[in-house]
Amino acid sequence: MKILEIESCEIRQNPNHLLMGEGKDFASIVFKTDEGNSLYIDLVNRNNGNLRIDIILSPQPTGKTYTKYIEINTENGTIIKNENR
Repeated sequence: MKILEIESCEIRQNPNHLLMGEGKDFASIVFKTDEGNSLYIDLVNRNNGNLRIDIILSPQPTGKTYTKYIEINTENGTIIKNENR
């Protein structure tokens, strides 16, 4: 799979920012792939100073959605979480 282009890029409101301990806004980027899928990247700052990155590939031919969750400490670059969901 290859990324062909950026479909959209916007700043959106984070409806769960208080519950999740995150900023009120997040950046949302959608990429178009050569397989006809969309790759969604969400970037949000955590109240503890970390950066959360959600990578969502949806949908796959099987109907399954794959999500990668990464949290990075912005002070020293340490990866706090690196999970497949």
